Amino acid sequence: MNRIQRENQRLLRKAVGEDRLIRSIEAVGSRQIRITSASWDEYWGQCGPWAKEVEDLKAAWRALITGRFAPPLRSDFVRTYFLLLRRCLEGYAHGQNALPVLKKIVGFETIRVVGECGGSAGAVISARHPVYLLSKLANPNTQEDPKYLPLICPCNDLATAGDLYWHYRRIPLMRTEGIQLFVYPPAEISARPSSHALIGQLFARLTPRSDPRIRQRSQSLFDSIFATLVAGFASTRLRMLDIACGSAKITMTLCRKAYAAYQKSFDLTLVDVVPGNKGIANVFYRNPRVFGNVIFQQENLFDWVDKNAENPQMYFAGVYPVWDDRQIPGRS
Repeated sequence: MNRIQRENQRLLRKAVGEDRLIRSIEAVGSRQIRITSASWDEYWGQCGPWAKEVEDLKAAWRALITGRFAPPLRSDFVRTYFLLLRRCLEGYAHGQNALPVLKKIVGFETIRVVGECGGSAGAVISARHPVYLLSKLANPNTQEDPKYLPLICPCNDLATAGDLYWHYRRIPLMRTEGIQLFVYPPAEISARPSSHALIGQLFARLTPRSDPRIRQRSQSLFDSIFATLVAGFASTRLRMLDIACGSAKITMTLCRKAYAAYQKSFDLTLVDVVPGNKGIANVFYRNPRVFGNVIFQQENLFDWVDKNAENPQMYFAGVYPVWDDRQIPGRS
């Protein structure tokens, strides 16, 4: 982890420990992040007939933060949150003007991620989000995982305030006893390419690792799928396409495993909206027997598919995709 990544992590850890609501994380400049927060009163404003429930939630929220997110404090926090949600829904059912408060309840502790690339994403902090913590109350010993909060909806005054975001990846925060930042691309498919580019920028600003479970995921994919597929080809040299490849670490790890087990070499075509990591070139040059050729194309995957649909040189007959978190709903 380099100096700027450590500083960005420090800024985020500091914000996590404050009794303020993180409203946005912005990828600014070449490598920095900027965090915008709001006080409790700035976020909630006037809550009308639900003022008492909001005040009870504030007390539980502050107790959780000042108590350094100790597990025994989660129950009261989650209980008061869902009590507020139920009371507000009851008021709405009886004709009260509850929509403004409902939007704030749904967007509570949900963060908007923005950047210069124009994409958007959503995020939550695992230790502070009451809906996610409900899963931890039910299964306190499970690993931190964004799949336990399948959809989030940031509360914002922007025109896109109603956007839904779906679970995607996690970024561990240093020295926080397991607290994670979860990031989410839009549920709207057409908005995902620019969102993936933004999320890639955020990852590069916070951690040198794009996937904290690369080793386990690679071994599982090889044992369950990849080894069987590769062993079935007679040719010793295969062409493989990885769309939305990210860092391509999983793909290149699988290829190395296949060479060691079956003496198969690979020509790789890698496509992603995020610029290629120099680690791709390093792996290629260090493994000349594994890789005959590696081509990286920085492009929106939809544009790439449309452009190459009729190109016979881009026909990957019999080659199967290597899936990662971007393509499999439910993976963390």
